[in-house]
Amino acid sequence: MAEEEFIEDKAEGTNYDPIMPRIRNWPIAKIYQNKEDFVNEVIERTVQKLTIGNSAEKLEDEIARTYYSETQRIKRQPWKVDKPDEADFWNSLRKDTTDFGANVTLEQKKQKYREVIEIIVRRYTEEISATFEPGAYHFAKRFLSFGFASLLNAFQAKNIKAIWDHRIYIQDRIKLEGDIEKIRSLAKKGTVILLPTHFSNLDSILLGWSIHAMGLPAFMYGAGLNLYNSKLFGYFMNRLGAYKVDRRKKNPFYLETLKTFSTVSIERGCHTLFFPGGTRSRSGAIEDQLKLGLLGSVFDAQRNNVLKANTEGGETEKIFVVPLTMSYHFVLEAKSLIRQYLKHSDKEKYYFNRKDEFSSKSKILSFILQLIRKKSDIYLSYGDPMDLFGNEVDEHGNSFNNGKEVDIRQYFLSDGVIKKDSQRENVYTRDLGEIVAKRFLKHNIVLSSHIVSFLAYQMLLKQLKTDDFYTLFDFDKNELVLDRAEFLQKLEELLQVLITKSNNKELELSPILFDNAEEILKDGVKNVGIFHNNKPLVFTKEGNITSNDLELLYYYHNRMLGYELDQHI
Repeated sequence: MAEEEFIEDKAEGTNYDPIMPRIRNWPIAKIYQNKEDFVNEVIERTVQKLTIGNSAEKLEDEIARTYYSETQRIKRQPWKVDKPDEADFWNSLRKDTTDFGANVTLEQKKQKYREVIEIIVRRYTEEISATFEPGAYHFAKRFLSFGFASLLNAFQAKNIKAIWDHRIYIQDRIKLEGDIEKIRSLAKKGTVILLPTHFSNLDSILLGWSIHAMGLPAFMYGAGLNLYNSKLFGYFMNRLGAYKVDRRKKNPFYLETLKTFSTVSIERGCHTLFFPGGTRSRSGAIEDQLKLGLLGSVFDAQRNNVLKANTEGGETEKIFVVPLTMSYHFVLEAKSLIRQYLKHSDKEKYYFNRKDEFSSKSKILSFILQLIRKKSDIYLSYGDPMDLFGNEVDEHGNSFNNGKEVDIRQYFLSDGVIKKDSQRENVYTRDLGEIVAKRFLKHNIVLSSHIVSFLAYQMLLKQLKTDDFYTLFDFDKNELVLDRAEFLQKLEELLQVLITKSNNKELELSPILFDNAEEILKDGVKNVGIFHNNKPLVFTKEGNITSNDLELLYYYHNRMLGYELDQHI
């Protein structure tokens, strides 16, 4: 029986046709159609990197360290998703590397260690990899699009019959900004690496929808292994190409396997999504200290593509980077995230144990319903595409620096030869991280909730003559009230600063910020408090402004860090 052919269709209500209609032709689908070949290449290249040039003594030492770290992880941080044979597996391998007979040569030991490392790397590779099933993707895409649109129309019309009458679309709430057509064009000519900010576990769902809405093939991305503790999320993510990342594992064998997995998939033309912040922003601030580990795999892939073109002829398969700043009015997990952040600030007495809101299915559903019901917009602001070295690129994929075309092969030359230079590429990776962090700020779309939260928090600090968040808890509730007239005056002044920064391309403003201060205040207070039981900002009976939750106010205030706005208050 022939396999069913799945054809990608245009997202309902959008203007973007799929750039590659047949799902089985997508790079991610091709990788998993030949999964055994892909996995074996990852294993072979990883083992080679880990063993070549290392002595038997060095390999023995690395195996011992990995054994110790893994057995400690099993004891101290067990997860439901862990394989049941974890302890037996590691104990068996440990025995294999210590039980040698007499008269064993160093070369024989080294060969045995290599075999053990290959077993470890194979286990890691099979754990990391998932699969991609066109049928599962097709179902998930249709279910998500139809479900969101149906709820949106029902709430808007206040009529259950409107579920079937899709006059309002997801993109009326989730707004895509940026040069989408250029990104689509580049996705036809090379491999796109999407680097978004990360605030919520719902980011992956929204990003998946936006990629579909833009008419792009599915991207490969890493999902925390802990998310697979949920059978429902695990079922779909395991079939939609989301490879697994276990942040508990810090040993070189695992990290090299993960990096090589990423490198090989990118070399095979698979568009890829990395969260360069590594995890959700605990403080609520836009990430500025990016984790660069997996970004290094992108440079490995580009160098290998350059070397392949140089050896075999033809054009170099280029890799393009697209920063993306996500803007929410409110975040489902804000309370637990800010408390995790405060826990690490040496103020343990202000930290209370709290379950992550994302672990509750009822809260996830409630969050989605509130998002739709209250007309609270989300912005996905796609930044200007660039090559790995920060050069601008045109729609044809050509690189330019100060208007002059650049050949990226020159970045990998050493004495006229293309070869790996780890120190040089580490510098490239660090430079790219700094550029991306700046682009996050530049393409951030400021919402009303962001600016009123920032202003309220800063005014409280000045009113109470303190610069320390923790001392705010020492004041009486009546002292945490801001005069409305003074607030509006300060807001007007701050808006002028924001407009200047917007004109200077330092940030972007949502449409509401061009309204009058009174409307901005009302909109900001309403949106930042939609989901939370204890509101970050509320109006008093007298119409003044106060906070019912200083932790949440601090979290949403932090969104505007990086622009030095406190100097203008």
